[in-house]
Amino acid sequence: MRPLSLLLASLCAAAHAQCVQLSQPPFAGGQFFLSLEDNGRLTGERLKCEGFSASAPVSWPLPAPLPTTPDFDLDRAFRRLLSPSCSIPASSPLPDIDAISLGIDWVQADPDGFVAVNPNAWGTLTFAVSRDAQGRAGSAVSLEARDPGGPGADLFSYVLRGSVMPSYLVGRTVRAQEAGEMGLTTDSQIDALDQMIPMYRTDPAMQSALGRLPANPTLYFSVTAATVNLVPTPWWGGIPTVERTGGVIFQTTWTGQQWGCVLPWRYPRQLGLSACEDIDALALEASRGVMLISTVAGGCVRRDQILFVDLNADAPTPVPYQTTTSGGDTPVSADAGLLGADDVRAICSLDPVTPRRNSTAPINVLRSTIATPTTSLTFPGIPRTLHGTMFLACHTGGAAELATYGLGWPREVEANGLVAAFLTVPGFAGAPVPLAVFARNPRPTFCGDPQALKLPIPPHLRLQAPAVRIEISWLGLNSNSNAFGQAHPLSIEL
Repeated sequence: MRPLSLLLASLCAAAHAQCVQLSQPPFAGGQFFLSLEDNGRLTGERLKCEGFSASAPVSWPLPAPLPTTPDFDLDRAFRRLLSPSCSIPASSPLPDIDAISLGIDWVQADPDGFVAVNPNAWGTLTFAVSRDAQGRAGSAVSLEARDPGGPGADLFSYVLRGSVMPSYLVGRTVRAQEAGEMGLTTDSQIDALDQMIPMYRTDPAMQSALGRLPANPTLYFSVTAATVNLVPTPWWGGIPTVERTGGVIFQTTWTGQQWGCVLPWRYPRQLGLSACEDIDALALEASRGVMLISTVAGGCVRRDQILFVDLNADAPTPVPYQTTTSGGDTPVSADAGLLGADDVRAICSLDPVTPRRNSTAPINVLRSTIATPTTSLTFPGIPRTLHGTMFLACHTGGAAELATYGLGWPREVEANGLVAAFLTVPGFAGAPVPLAVFARNPRPTFCGDPQALKLPIPPHLRLQAPAVRIEISWLGLNSNSNAFGQAHPLSIEL
């Protein structure tokens, strides 16, 4: 039996979460593809599906949703490339990947490297930092730095200035997910991430002509300077030994059955970098030839930790990615609450809104996979003290599903009470329709007592043009004080 109020379980409390801070929109509970440094208990590339869980994220699972779905278990994939001569033998260790992108990030910048958000849209950076990062006092990073394990296994998000988004999120960094919410151990270090790769584990229709995920994606990545000696000789493509460094970006393309032989895509000098530099974060928009990178902090050349590179320039040169604040032109790294010595270890850049599905431009799959928090509230007179997020769920067979999460507290005080999810359809009159009600746990396992609701998407509403859009709103009640709180509604195209 699967009614609309279906599924879902309160996260009961075996142990009270130490709430340093709440994970917040737009990515609390969302999907990520992560690469973990090789010196922790969890290593390699991991798929973290939607939700809050103490279970460790898994290696890319088989069977795949479709026979042609790319295999992102890189330990498996790099040992069976298109030619045995370029594959890594079963007995040999893999180099440690420390930057990754499918080349379909959305880098919102003008040619000079200044933030330029599309009209009526929003953009974000998601990123990870080294475990010794401190962050500016009071920032999301600094709060996580108080933990003994540091912030290296946590994820953060920063909404670009100029975004159409609830004002409390714009121009600031929030914690997107805490290590424990993803099942990561305190000794884990995130050293690469991508948010497009998980889309290949959602509704298989996303890989169709309607969904517009690339059928033959190209994977771009770099490896750590410490493990370049593990890179197979054919991968270097004959480049001089002096250029065989952690500053090389490699590429390989999916053939439909396996990955092609790996070859260099860009060398350090082609990016305006010195041969001694090590790239350890990458967000690439290959179609426009623009990218964000980070190099190892405190390396041979000291640079800002979020750099913009325009590959269309005659001589590409990394420059700090910048935004405009009340204080004038400001590096995004500083606006995001980072200190100069804080090492950005992974980065992803997204625009989940542009273009609309009925436009002539290529379809943006993020419109149907990540919900947009709207700027207006559903219930007049009730303050915004809760948070809500929503995502297209990882596919486990059957109908595609949306997973939505409500977390936080009325008056921001942990207490007994209720939280409910409501459905509205923009453009249709009528009161919000209640979907499910959950009892609150004032001593939750995860900070903010996140409640989850999964909603099956009727097949006849999937990927229509024009799109069908719905909104989900979360409303909470503190039964001790009869105080209410709500989250900004979440809008998504089916």
